[in-house]
Amino acid sequence: MTKKSIAAILFSVAVVAGCGGQRDPRAYPGSEDGVSWEEASARFQMTLPSCPVKEFHFDVQPRLTERLAFVASKSCVDKFLKQYGDDPANPTRLETPYHAKFAVFVKPGIEETVYARSLTSGFPDPSK
Repeated sequence: MTKKSIAAILFSVAVVAGCGGQRDPRAYPGSEDGVSWEEASARFQMTLPSCPVKEFHFDVQPRLTERLAFVASKSCVDKFLKQYGDDPANPTRLETPYHAKFAVFVKPGIEETVYARSLTSGFPDPSK
């Protein structure tokens, strides 16, 4: 192998390695590289509650399968669920303004843990 071919291989490896974006530290392992929570949430118009949340993580897969989890007070979780049309007394499904639907499970406790997984990815409203 010549020096020229070795240099070409090393250059190719460097270019491929540099193609991936920075990983959002809140993303679960295996989440789509280079997609931040802000970019992911813009896809279906969902925001985190405005109250303090802990242990927030999210996952975005190329086939538009999103999931997220966070821990917050019961009042914060209730507000979040109501914002997207879900019943805090029986959380099952919420819908975002882009009509993305998420199955929801809430683990009760001193602070509640919310797990949400997309069922449909939704779509932007072209009239807005």
